[in-house]
Amino acid sequence: MQSVQLGGQRAHAEMWKQALEIWKWADEYCATWDVAFDELTWLLRSIRVQFLANSDLEGNIIITFSFSDVFDLRPDWNSRSMEYNAICAVLGFIYHDAIGCNDELSLNAKWTIEIKNH
Repeated sequence: MQSVQLGGQRAHAEMWKQALEIWKWADEYCATWDVAFDELTWLLRSIRVQFLANSDLEGNIIITFSFSDVFDLRPDWNSRSMEYNAICAVLGFIYHDAIGCNDELSLNAKWTIEIKNH
């Protein structure tokens, strides 16, 4: 299973280096910081989207997608990208620990698409 990166294009530079030198701004990291400061990135982060595809005798395909996530902005070194975790090491600490924001909010989504055989 592979994570889906939502929220925009990330920098191709190794973000963990930027996390170690956060006071030193480098152009190669701008794309990732743009994503980091977009509130949609935090609502819909790097998630695991599950899917189930079914077809009928006429060749039509129905794909159902779903995900479930807990809005915890702390780094998760087992399932999130290195870039995401580097940002979370700073901003997640501020959000949850310094400010005291909720870390139990659940995000759930399910949607279906149908591909018709013509």
